[in-house]
Amino acid sequence: MSDEGEKTCPLCAEEMDLTDQQLKPCKCGYEICVWCWHHIMEMAEKDETEGKCPACRCAYDKDRIVGMAANCERLSSSPRSCSP
Repeated sequence: MSDEGEKTCPLCAEEMDLTDQQLKPCKCGYEICVWCWHHIMEMAEKDETEGKCPACRCAYDKDRIVGMAANCERLSSSPRSCSP
């Protein structure tokens, strides 16, 4: 990893692309990649519980996150950046 601002997901250690970096799933500011967020939500659904932030354990607002992720994916191909 270089010092040019590349971020890695703290859960899977993969480099976070533009879409991942724009995803702000929790008010506490803990950032994870879209894949890890999706995995957390899938596991929670199987367990019939809420998906929670790994850092602060607050429940994710799935509707807000899905809308935010769709917005960022649509904009990631343009030179503009996505704001939550």
